[in-house]
Amino acid sequence: MKKKEPVWGLVILALLLRLLFVFGYPQYPPFLGDDAGYDNVAWNLANGRGFVADIISPEGTVTYEPLIANGPTYPLFLAAVYRVFGHAITAVRVVQAILGAVTIFFVFRIAQRAFGERVACLSAALVAVHPALTFYTGMLLSETVFTFLNSEVL
Repeated sequence: MKKKEPVWGLVILALLLRLLFVFGYPQYPPFLGDDAGYDNVAWNLANGRGFVADIISPEGTVTYEPLIANGPTYPLFLAAVYRVFGHAITAVRVVQAILGAVTIFFVFRIAQRAFGERVACLSAALVAVHPALTFYTGMLLSETVFTFLNSEVL
């Protein structure tokens, strides 16, 4: 019989903490920095305009300029969420909370392979309750998706 892994309890704990943050603390003023750019490009992608940013002229007309300053991964992620749920920031935050929680499983596996069960449990527990990692799941920033994708590859 296979031994039950303690990581699943930590994944559930992490998910609960992240969802409490998402629903208990709305993003402090949204769209003041990078999040505005990500959102703009993602919304354009979701609406079929391509990987472009809105440029508003002094006269108020909007043109769409190709964006070369950022990579496409996070805007594509946002666009996919927007296509499914509409322009819903809360939906993005919930999906990121799920990704952040699943990351705990990958951290556990990586540490288990490298250092053994004890270090794996400690590593997963620290990631599960780390304030910054919880905080970033509620922001429209690339850190949560980037961390998830990088930990999954290892």
